[in-house]
Amino acid sequence: MTAAYRAVAGRIRQDLDDVTQVAERAEAAWERYEATGDDHYLDSVALNLHDVYVGCERLFEDIARRVDGSAPDGPHGHQELLDQMSSDIPSTRPPVLSPGTRRQMERYQGFRHVVRNVYAAEFDEDQIEPLIRRLPAVCEAVTTELAAFADTLEQTAAEGA
Repeated sequence: MTAAYRAVAGRIRQDLDDVTQVAERAEAAWERYEATGDDHYLDSVALNLHDVYVGCERLFEDIARRVDGSAPDGPHGHQELLDQMSSDIPSTRPPVLSPGTRRQMERYQGFRHVVRNVYAAEFDEDQIEPLIRRLPAVCEAVTTELAAFADTLEQTAAEGA
C-alpha cells in the first residue's frame, strides 16, 4: 500500500494545481462576461466550472478505488462518491472532505449535470453567478482538505515503509 498511497498523494498534488488553474480561467471569463455581456464568456465560465468539479471528482474516484478499495457507481454514484469522501472509514482513512465542503461540492456536482444536459445557449447567468462567486472559497477549502489528506497518505506510507 505504501507505493499506492504515495502515487495517490502525488496525483492529488498535481491535479490540484490543474484544478486551481481551471478555476482561475473561470473567474477570468466571468470578469470578461460582466464587462462585455458576451454569452461566449458565460459559456466559458460554465465549462470551466464543470471542469473544476470533474477534476475534483476524478481525485475522489482515485481515492475511492485505490485507498478505500471501491468506488460507487450507478444512477446515484456521483452523490454517493461525495458521501464516501466525507465519511470516516475506520482502519482505512479519515474523512477527505469536511461536511461543509461536501455541501458546497454538491452545488458544483449539480451544475456538472446541467452542463452535460443542456445546450450552451441555455446557460443561466442567475445559476452560474452564485457558483462563480463562491468558487475561490470552495477551491481553497477543497485544496486545503485534499492537500491535508495527501499529507496523511504520505505519512501513512512512511510509517509502513
